[in-house]
Amino acid sequence: MKTQYTNFKLLIAIFFLVLLSSCGNYVYKPTTIKPALFSGKGDFELSLNTFTLGELHGAVALTDNIAVSYTSAWGFNNSDTTLKYDSARNVISQNIDKTKGKDKEFSIGYYKYLDDGNCFEVFAGMGYYKRNRSIDFTDYKVSSKSFESTVIDNRYRRIFIQPAYGRTGKFFDFSFANRFSFVTYEKDMHSDFISESMFTFRYGYKNVKLMSQIGFTMSNLNSPYDYMHFTFGVGLYLIFNKSFKLN
Repeated sequence: MKTQYTNFKLLIAIFFLVLLSSCGNYVYKPTTIKPALFSGKGDFELSLNTFTLGELHGAVALTDNIAVSYTSAWGFNNSDTTLKYDSARNVISQNIDKTKGKDKEFSIGYYKYLDDGNCFEVFAGMGYYKRNRSIDFTDYKVSSKSFESTVIDNRYRRIFIQPAYGRTGKFFDFSFANRFSFVTYEKDMHSDFISESMFTFRYGYKNVKLMSQIGFTMSNLNSPYDYMHFTFGVGLYLIFNKSFKLN
């Protein structure tokens, strides 16, 4: 019971750390880091994950050392409604601003399943984030001023390399990974180098496991953009890995 209470306090502390870091010029949407930890050709995984985005992920081992990974992520709808009133407090206009982001990521990697049952891997890839924005303006006095518009706001692209080390088991998987990324923002072509370190845990039985992870981010101190210092994620994994038969 004491351990469960300690874990609960830790989760609450993490929540407030992320909440406190949410005020600033945050454009970058961190995705979960997903070490594959494959053991041989034909291994593959599918997962649903979330942190700042919802993610559908898949990875497969093409050979005994080469694997590919793809993640499609989507932002949650964000809507902002602004009303304008006249002197009698009647609504004379309404502006609804809706945004929704999407992130696509592809990577290819080298992995090596070691004799002691651990796995070392290095993935390299790229991702692209864009945001769909729709504006619905209604003028209740002059209808001709009302309009609807939709624009695609290309936010940033990223190139990364991601080394990882970990181990899979029938009941529990553990890994540590570091994603080094160059993030280039489309608005001003400013580029940042960031380092995202992540501890990942998966627990369940063989093919079906829950995932949780926690980590931290280091970035340029003089950047005009802000980054979340503490990150975490959760997910559900469907895993087919030959190491379950080897262990």
